[in-house]
Amino acid sequence: MASNISTTNIDTNFPIAGQDNDSQGFRDNYNIIKTNFDYAKTEIETLQTTTAKLNQENVFNGTLITNAVLSQTAELFFDAGVTDTASDPNNIELSYANGQYQKITVANNTTLKLVDWIPGERYSYMRVEITGVAGNTTTRTVAWASENNGTIKYANNANGATVTNDSVIQIFEFWTYDGNTIFANKIGGFV
Repeated sequence: MASNISTTNIDTNFPIAGQDNDSQGFRDNYNIIKTNFDYAKTEIETLQTTTAKLNQENVFNGTLITNAVLSQTAELFFDAGVTDTASDPNNIELSYANGQYQKITVANNTTLKLVDWIPGERYSYMRVEITGVAGNTTTRTVAWASENNGTIKYANNANGATVTNDSVIQIFEFWTYDGNTIFANKIGGFV
C-alpha cells in the first residue's frame, strides 16, 4: 500500500526569521499538514483493520499466503464429546470449522455428517478419532454423511466403523478440494 502522505509541498523555510511573513504561508503549511494527518488517520485505520495481528485471531478470508516458512505451528483439536442417545443420532455434525483433528465418543449407532468445508477450489482435510464409551459391551456402528448430499469416496475400509468401548481408538481422515466430493481413508485402529 503506497502512502498518500507527502511532505514535499510544505515550505520548510517558512516563516523567514527577522521579517514580517504573510499569514497565507502559515495557512498553506497548516493545510498541507492537516491533509497529511487525514491521510495518516485513514491509512492507520486501514492497517488496523486489514493486517495480521499478534494479539488476536486473524481471519484471512481466503487470501493466498505464499512463500511462507512455518515453524512450531499446530492445528486445531476439538473434542466433540459423547453422542447423546436422546439426540437425533443421524444429525450429529463434525464441522471443519472446529479444527483439523476431532475426537468423538460414540454411545449409540450414529451417522456423523461432515460439514462446513471451505468452499471453492481449496484443499481441506480433517482427521476424526472415534472411540466407544468406557465399559460399554454393546457394539455401535458409525456411518458417514456429507452436507448438501455430497459424495464420499472410500478407501481402506473407511466406509464406516464399529466401536464397543474405549479399548480401541479408530482414526479416519477426510479431505476434499471442492467441498462436494469427500475422500475417506481409515488410518487404523490404535490400542
